[in-house]
Amino acid sequence: MQPGLEQCGHILLSAPIVRLGDQVTASCFITRNCSHLGTDWRVVWKLEPELHPRERRQHLPNGTLQSTITLPHLNHSRVLLSCCLHWGNSLQILDQAELQAGYPPTAPYNLSCIMNLTTNSLICQWEPGPDTHLSTSFTLKSFKSQDKCQTQKDSIPDCVPEVGQSHCSIPRKHLQLYQNMSIWVQARNALGTSASPKLCLAPMDVVKLEPPTLWALEPSPAVVPPQPGCLRLRWETWRPSLYIEQKCELRHQPRLGEAGWDLVSALPARTSQYELCGLLPSTAYTLQMRCTRWRLPGHWSEWSPSLELTTAQRAPIVRLDTWWRQRQLDPQTVTVQLFWKPIALEEDSGQIQGYLVSWRPSDQAGAEPTLCDTTELNCTFQLPSEAREVVLKAYNTAGTSHPTPVVFLESRGPPLGRLHTTARDPHSLWVGWEPPSPQPQGYVIEWGLSPPSPNGSPMTWRMEHNGSIAGTLLQENIRPFQLYEITVTPLYQDTKGPSQHIYAYSQEMAPSHGPELHLRHIGKTWAQLEWVPEAPELGKSPLTHYTIFWTNTQDQSFSTVLNASTHSFVLRGLEPSSLYHVQLMAASQVWAANSTSLTLMTLTLEESELHILLGLFGLLVLLICLCGAAQFCCRPSRKYSLWPSVPDPARSSLGSWVPTITAEDILQLPSLRDPGMPPITKITVLEEEEKKPGPWESNDSSGPGSLSTLVQAYVLQGDPRVPSAQPQPQPGNSDQVLYVQVLGSPTGPGPGHYLRCDSTQPLLEGLSPSPKSYENLWFQTSSPGTPEPLVPHPEDDSIFEPLLDFPLLQGLRSLCDRRVQQSQEDDPPPSMLLKDYQNVPGIEKVDDVVKRLISLEMANKKEMLKIKKEQLMSKVVENPKDTSSLEAQIVALSVKIRSYEEHMQKHRKDKAHKRYLLMSIDKRQKMLKNLRKTNYPVFEKTCKELGIEYTLPPPYHRKIHRRLATKKALCIRVFQEVQKLKKQKRALKTAAAAAQKQGQRNPESPSEARSEAIKETQ
Repeated sequence: MQPGLEQCGHILLSAPIVRLGDQVTASCFITRNCSHLGTDWRVVWKLEPELHPRERRQHLPNGTLQSTITLPHLNHSRVLLSCCLHWGNSLQILDQAELQAGYPPTAPYNLSCIMNLTTNSLICQWEPGPDTHLSTSFTLKSFKSQDKCQTQKDSIPDCVPEVGQSHCSIPRKHLQLYQNMSIWVQARNALGTSASPKLCLAPMDVVKLEPPTLWALEPSPAVVPPQPGCLRLRWETWRPSLYIEQKCELRHQPRLGEAGWDLVSALPARTSQYELCGLLPSTAYTLQMRCTRWRLPGHWSEWSPSLELTTAQRAPIVRLDTWWRQRQLDPQTVTVQLFWKPIALEEDSGQIQGYLVSWRPSDQAGAEPTLCDTTELNCTFQLPSEAREVVLKAYNTAGTSHPTPVVFLESRGPPLGRLHTTARDPHSLWVGWEPPSPQPQGYVIEWGLSPPSPNGSPMTWRMEHNGSIAGTLLQENIRPFQLYEITVTPLYQDTKGPSQHIYAYSQEMAPSHGPELHLRHIGKTWAQLEWVPEAPELGKSPLTHYTIFWTNTQDQSFSTVLNASTHSFVLRGLEPSSLYHVQLMAASQVWAANSTSLTLMTLTLEESELHILLGLFGLLVLLICLCGAAQFCCRPSRKYSLWPSVPDPARSSLGSWVPTITAEDILQLPSLRDPGMPPITKITVLEEEEKKPGPWESNDSSGPGSLSTLVQAYVLQGDPRVPSAQPQPQPGNSDQVLYVQVLGSPTGPGPGHYLRCDSTQPLLEGLSPSPKSYENLWFQTSSPGTPEPLVPHPEDDSIFEPLLDFPLLQGLRSLCDRRVQQSQEDDPPPSMLLKDYQNVPGIEKVDDVVKRLISLEMANKKEMLKIKKEQLMSKVVENPKDTSSLEAQIVALSVKIRSYEEHMQKHRKDKAHKRYLLMSIDKRQKMLKNLRKTNYPVFEKTCKELGIEYTLPPPYHRKIHRRLATKKALCIRVFQEVQKLKKQKRALKTAAAAAQKQGQRNPESPSEARSEAIKETQ
């Protein structure tokens, strides 16, 4: 601030604090002390960074200058207003004033209070409402009352919470626990005051007790232990609340699993122990309890600390399916191998700790001797030959299951019918049979490796209790390319049928090699081949077809597919005296195998046959020449066949759209290499639309240094004032062309102009529209090092250079070079094998013809996209097998986006793919935003490798409107009124019910009972 300006002026506000959006008027008084400034100064108002030059001036009688400004809408909650003096080249501040804007406080709501016996105080809390943008203070007010809070008896000191808090505590010394008191919250700021609805309550009616403490009830010899599925527990209430009658609730849930809480309510109030039943046996449970006042109002306490107890076990309740094998050791001893499987009969059937197998001879009494005590599902023991039955039991610490008798039946039943198997997949087998007559009660199916494995693993078995079925699916312990022995035994009443066996492979193997190929006969243009098929092998998939491949010396490949029953074939259409390589491939449903290669050479032509062919060829050439000459001579437009038919833009309708070229506008070319060359007045560029190559295709015909054949240019030289002698195009000429006319003067100060015309004449018809933003590869993001399209600079005199320096041609040439370079760098070599065949053993020994069929050269678009995705995955993602990370999903989306862009280049009117493209780009943008927030180094690497230019989205700001705030306040007020009406209705309903109940008990004084009930509900 300049010296002498401290007391030069001051600001006077109409109101320092106003409602948000209201009008504010400020006046700046400049005294006579500023007279030394001269006349070259003016008053400027500044509201934070913005200047407000519009102000009203008024000279007061005492010589003071008054500058007044009116702000129609103050939309800042706190802003600094400055009165400045623009003197010379500087802006000096004379005085500053702070403006505040906000809203009056809304009434606080959701006021609730709790009497805490631990702190011996009444704690109240509330919701302060929306922000007022001003400093707002809250005060908890209350007074004592004997009636229903209608009249005030004794006042209670106000409770002021700390700044930013919405709760406050009234100490015990200001309370009467059983007397009603009225409580409300008052909010105040500079714009007004509001109060919440009053709350009428007695402190003891809102008391909140402390939770009880749970304990496990200790067992004693005099008490019977709990049943399985029951728990016994006790609890201790909080000591300060022993004089309060309470009721409690208990909840429990299993410690393991995802089961929710189960609630047990209405526990006995005066007892301190409880037996909880109906639980799962041998299961750990978590228990919690809470309490509240009984028969009087109050709040529930918090849930008590958890108590973990485990229920007792119960004896197993299972059914045991059994099966056995017997082997005779000697005439008096039999070795029995017993198998069993437990089947649970109930959901909580109990845990099994072991199994007992016992046998009691028929001539002995007493305890049964134990043959096996095991935790496995099988047992091997020896019995006398006359033994026909043993007993099997499952046991745990709680007892044993019901005994299961195992009777060793004899095979006297009818056998099964035809047994057959089918391999559904490499890990399952379907076994079927024809049910015998009479129908069995069930079946026992056994399966295992054949021959058995060296480690002696037992066979897998299963019992089917449905005797009407004719097959079952085996999925347990099935591995591919293995031979399994399957045994099926029917079960009848008191007997069984003979076992039936069958062998099957879970998955058949491919043939090891193809049949050997032989040459039987050969001619000049044909060759007869034959082969001997291989004998069928066990476990090998049968052949489905043959494929013959033959290749000539020019690497031209041919193939044909034959049935599996064919053993010979004749190759026709061969060239005489030519060498061929022939190979036979035998294929099955699983795989294919190649035979040895056969090289043959066809016979040569005889001399007479050669003369006949040469004569016929000469006649054919002569006939073609005669037809061509006749067509050339009879063509009406043959006079235009020796020079191009170039359209003249000056003779079209475009000539009336551009200004007339005067004599002074003739272009002079002093910078050209040839000074004798006449001035160039028109440059016409002819374009022929051609199918654009896709991003996965490569163009071998154009190198990086060659100009694309899409563009052909002609330079028309001459004086523009001289009428052009160029012939007009024929009406039938429908070639699609564009032309550009260069206008300007080499001596003028401005650059030349390029005028492009989209004429509807036959010369210019069929122009394709400009590509969309997602179709124009010119403006797409390119990788680093890729040349960008050339844009002509206004000061560049490239129009006076040779034709190759024309900007359009340079851009097209750069675009073609870039596409070729990207295609050559990104695409894998065509000779690369498909991924499914790269790791196949012996693939390097396969013939070149077969390799070509399974290479990328013959691959479809889906496989190419898959390979491209894997290449980008290896560059961006650390673990290529990780497909769930953000960078992996971005790579997959980028490959899909490039495929959509290629499709849109060919089909510009495909709206569905356009929508897919835009949706994919938007989804990738969201993923990039998330990746940038979570892992910035990976984000940079992903954008760099994929060539993505990421732009941050603009932040979203929602402007606060007074109408929205007013509407929200009205909705809150309506909600409060509705809740208040509902509360009054509930109170009246409760009072009526209490009065009716009291009247039934004491009919003499129903009015007194009703008044007491209403008072109790309040």
